Amino acid sequence: MSTGILGRSTRRRGRPLYALPSFQGTPSLYVLPSFHGLGAAGALGATVPADCWDKPGFKTCNEQGWRLAQEKCIAGGLAAREYGGDWARCQSEQAADYAYYGCVLRICPPPSAPRPTSSGGWVWKSSTPNPSIQTFQNHLNTCLARTGFKPISADGKLGPATCGAFKTVAGQCPELFANDPISNIGICQSFTNPTRVGETTPVKDPTSDEARKLDQQFGGLPWMQPDPRATPLQQGLNQQLTGHDFLPITQTGQLDAPMCGGMRWLDVNTGSQWMPTWGQNCKAFTDPRKRPLPSSPTGPVGPTPGPAPGPVGPTPAPSAPVAQSSMLLAGGLLAALAVGGYAWWKSKTGGA
Repeated sequence: MSTGILGRSTRRRGRPLYALPSFQGTPSLYVLPSFHGLGAAGALGATVPADCWDKPGFKTCNEQGWRLAQEKCIAGGLAAREYGGDWARCQSEQAADYAYYGCVLRICPPPSAPRPTSSGGWVWKSSTPNPSIQTFQNHLNTCLARTGFKPISADGKLGPATCGAFKTVAGQCPELFANDPISNIGICQSFTNPTRVGETTPVKDPTSDEARKLDQQFGGLPWMQPDPRATPLQQGLNQQLTGHDFLPITQTGQLDAPMCGGMRWLDVNTGSQWMPTWGQNCKAFTDPRKRPLPSSPTGPVGPTPGPAPGPVGPTPAPSAPVAQSSMLLAGGLLAALAVGGYAWWKSKTGGA
């Protein structure tokens, strides 16, 4: 499935070398680079739900997409440049992109499906470094340097920074697909976009004029009013927040202060763009709360045992708490974040 109309780039379609995983639960699908050749029944599963056709505004939005696709494919020359002159296929695929990324994800977004946390020996946020992940990170850093981004930590642990870096630069570095088991990246639970050299904040998910016009057209969620779109969006938001070690927000089915606070935090700290699409009507913000770090179990205090029989030797030095290293790891993994993935919550929420 391409994101040609709402995304950044288009290329000649063809059989893909690899099937990309679905990055669900991340913001703004339509703002990502176009990964061609997946097709409507490909890895993304970006199809129009049957009940969406009857939602107010969907048919008008879909017709708008066909008109735009025709303009780009024929008058704009896209069919000649990228489709070998096949304007019918160009229009069909471009309009399908618009219908899903532009209309479905704003009018009737589907619920966020949970993703596995391990694949092919890769484990999401494992405390144990994996040499295969470290090799993948080294290749990513080569691509990041070439494209003007700061490197990520090549620590052999899959977290938001690694996932966000891949999401951002994979389309510009085909060697990533040739050298690494990128199918394992499908276990990414959250994303942190990389930071450009000379800057201090993660790069924003790309967008387009058409996407901004749609944002204005649909106007976001209404403030503190039940809306059928809110619950699936909150599910995707929670996937991002928990992936960054925050507590999930309550799924209230309406735009409220916790939802606005979560979206704002992700946009500022990860490069996602939830707020421009869904948070236009936010009137209050409650910042997300960090998930408490695990503490050592405590039990009832019993009597102090007496000295063991036998000769008394020197008192051994106290050992460091076992939980300390895991607590430091959890804190360190939090330091790198930024959103943007591939699947629906990119519908501008970065993911949404």
